[in-house]
Amino acid sequence: MPTVPGSARRIHELEEAREVLARTGLPVMIKAAAGGGGRGIRIARDAEELARLWPQARAEALAAFGDGGLYLEKRIERARHLEVQVLGDGRQVVHLGEGDALAFAVPVEGDLVAVSATNHKLLVFPLAELPEQAKGKGVALMRLKGAALADLLTTTAERGLVWRAGEQLRTLKEWEAYRGRRGAAGRLAPRGFPKDHRFGL
Repeated sequence: MPTVPGSARRIHELEEAREVLARTGLPVMIKAAAGGGGRGIRIARDAEELARLWPQARAEALAAFGDGGLYLEKRIERARHLEVQVLGDGRQVVHLGEGDALAFAVPVEGDLVAVSATNHKLLVFPLAELPEQAKGKGVALMRLKGAALADLLTTTAERGLVWRAGEQLRTLKEWEAYRGRRGAAGRLAPRGFPKDHRFGL
């Protein structure tokens, strides 16, 4: 998977930073290795700025996180933020594609995947239909026309489809009508399925 060029480990000395800079090019971001939230971040657009900002970033990281270690990362100008949705159970990992925000993340608790869409349709398919490592831009879970994926859960044939109705849980045992192959269009959800199209669990 392509990653942003930068230091492979935390660095403490400016000389090491200059060596990384020679590989990555300008501009670069100086970031705290032990923390986040924007603390300790500086942007250097030339070597002189790197030398000036390095001690500042190190001092702030040490004060905020008790660790002055830093790393360098190539600054991507006009970047578009994407989050990758991943589903895993310790045996297989599923890449659910790219989006502007993370839609959902669920544990694998069964051998069936149920997805719902904003067109009020449901589809249930075997977890085994999901590849161990998706390639390209993700896995098509459901065929959607003028709609979007709303929610996902994993289940078993015995458990069936479960969703939250207010404070109560409702279970649909007769779910076979919604079974299909991954990427199919699905069928209209049963009466009582939430109007926000989410299982709500």
